[in-house]
Amino acid sequence: MFVPSVKFPVAFSYGTSAEVVFGNGTSGLVGKYLLALAARKVLFIVDKGVSAAGLCERVEKSLGAAGVVWETYDAITTEPTDSSVQGAVNLIMSCNPDAVVGMGGGSAMDIAKAAAAIAANGGTVLEYLRKQRELKRPPVPVIAITTTSGTGAEVTPFSLVTDVERQLKMMIEGPLIMPKVALCDPELTLELPPLLTANTGLDALTHCIECYANRIFHPYAKFTALEGIRVIGRHLVSAVANGGDLATRWYMMWGANLGGLCIARGFTGDVHAFAGPISTKYGVPHGRSNAILLPHVMQFSLPGAVDAYADIAEALGENIEGLSRVAAAERAVFAVRRIVVDCGGPQRISQCGVRKEDIENIARDGFGRGNRLINPRIATREDVEAIYRAAF
Repeated sequence: MFVPSVKFPVAFSYGTSAEVVFGNGTSGLVGKYLLALAARKVLFIVDKGVSAAGLCERVEKSLGAAGVVWETYDAITTEPTDSSVQGAVNLIMSCNPDAVVGMGGGSAMDIAKAAAAIAANGGTVLEYLRKQRELKRPPVPVIAITTTSGTGAEVTPFSLVTDVERQLKMMIEGPLIMPKVALCDPELTLELPPLLTANTGLDALTHCIECYANRIFHPYAKFTALEGIRVIGRHLVSAVANGGDLATRWYMMWGANLGGLCIARGFTGDVHAFAGPISTKYGVPHGRSNAILLPHVMQFSLPGAVDAYADIAEALGENIEGLSRVAAAERAVFAVRRIVVDCGGPQRISQCGVRKEDIENIARDGFGRGNRLINPRIATREDVEAIYRAAF
């Protein structure tokens, strides 16, 4: 495993405050866990698409069998916005639940996490996004049920929300954001369409690659990230091609969960920073923005991440025997490009509504985002613009 040059000993912490329950059928245990939390009334935050697909039936049956009553909030946007979170906050304040259940992809889970925390602490969503207030009081327990294999939001201590007025994706973070229980049921992902499988899976792969290669020293995060790369690299393309294979879906959900665990402690890098403007300004799904930019940011970052990328190449199944470390690192970029292509979907930002004349503005926005100082190679404003142009 790649270990960055640091002074030893360096203190670090690891683990998750969420109880992770992983396995086929585990979404049906929600009633049991709510009873253990003494929760008899809950707010059920769920994506409309998840509900329409019939994925809520197992959960609602479990709630009913446990004698739990619930109110549903389904005003879920593709990417969480301040207004969608505020709507959930308002409903929590009015119905006063004992717990919140968030079921869906990262959007539903992030809304559940943020809304529960803000409702307990008062104020508006925008006040927290703009750092005018801090979370101090613990919320009612949140149970996160993931229906995709992507964000890892079920095990992360942050919630990403778009400040619509400023067109900025901001983070509300801290231990109070963490779910109390995470239910990871691979059976819920069997009907995911190929493009959604690709977008979410490539998001998870980006989490792991960026965490492994960045400047943050955290052995647990690095170890978890490398295993996530290995698992996702082996199963993602198969999941896109044959989504009905439960074993493949199991591995993909495990890889995404590892991605969430690693970024909870080790964070990401420039891909996430530069993907932000593409998602917020053009409505591109977060995972697809990451997927398009990932190979280009890796190519730029390679001089500062040679050893890390060499490890990543090996984890992705590349034969690096006899190669120099630089040549091995280049195989990582090649392997990631191939995976992105094999997964299908848009490969260029020009396919997502970005115009050449927009690049200067989005480069200014991307340059100001928060991950750059931990990226393996520090980008100048000109470098950021060049990366967008390479991805155009």
